[in-house]
Amino acid sequence: MPNATEPLSYRAIERLVADYALLVDQGDFGGVALQPIVSGRYADRFHRTDGQWAFAERAGTMDLIGDVSHHLRR
Repeated sequence: MPNATEPLSYRAIERLVADYALLVDQGDFGGVALQPIVSGRYADRFHRTDGQWAFAERAGTMDLIGDVSHHLRR
């Protein structure tokens, strides 16, 4: 007979979060001050098939968009 003080069920809710940041710049800005031009994030959903993890869905969001007029090729 189980001990009345011990739970008979167990629930685990896990949420693995991984953060990643990448900064790319160029050395010659042609007189334009170094400034951020875009900031964004991904919300990824994964699935597991036969023990292997893979992307199921990726949604991207741009949170901040700056002046890209000096960044684009002419």
